Amino acid sequence: MTNTTNVNAAEVPANLSEPVHDGLGHYFTATNQVFGILGFGTGMSCLSHGRLITWIALSVLAVIWHSHIKQYKAYIDALRSEGDPAVRWHRLLRETYPATLGFLFVALIAIGVLDSNGFVGF
Repeated sequence: MTNTTNVNAAEVPANLSEPVHDGLGHYFTATNQVFGILGFGTGMSCLSHGRLITWIALSVLAVIWHSHIKQYKAYIDALRSEGDPAVRWHRLLRETYPATLGFLFVALIAIGVLDSNGFVGF
């Protein structure tokens, strides 16, 4: 697992150069490694359980991801205040697509679109 530390706003340099973009890059890497694997693994295990368990797992994943984002919020907020295109929603989504797909996989199982036989209704 990656080593992450909390970053507060006082630690973010005023000239938003390499250190801030490195922090954002670290966020992308850590998010994809942790939540991509965790999402797909959780989804695979939820295929054999009921939807209630899947909703609980999805909720836990959301809470963990939110607490993970808080560690990098200072970087994201600093770049956002400068209008940096690296933190626009579509760029964040594109950079974290493994984690987003893992989360979406669990969500599709939770809402009943996907089960152990594949897509429901197809």
